[in-house]
Amino acid sequence: MIRAVLDVNVIVSGFSTSEGIPAEVVAAWLEDKFDLVLSKHILRGAARTWGKPYFRARITPEEAQEI
Repeated sequence: MIRAVLDVNVIVSGFSTSEGIPAEVVAAWLEDKFDLVLSKHILRGAARTWGKPYFRARITPEEAQEI
């Protein structure tokens, strides 16, 4: 199985919209086409980004926590 590290921007964008390359990459991960490798740094970056106004308008805090 392929293992991949994704940039925070790809992760956040992929979950925030259903269109575009980031969404396709996240969908492939959710379909178990590769293993996602994460670090605390990446998770903190995603949480910080989802807390910004632009993303708060597109994803609820509950959805961000679930992801």
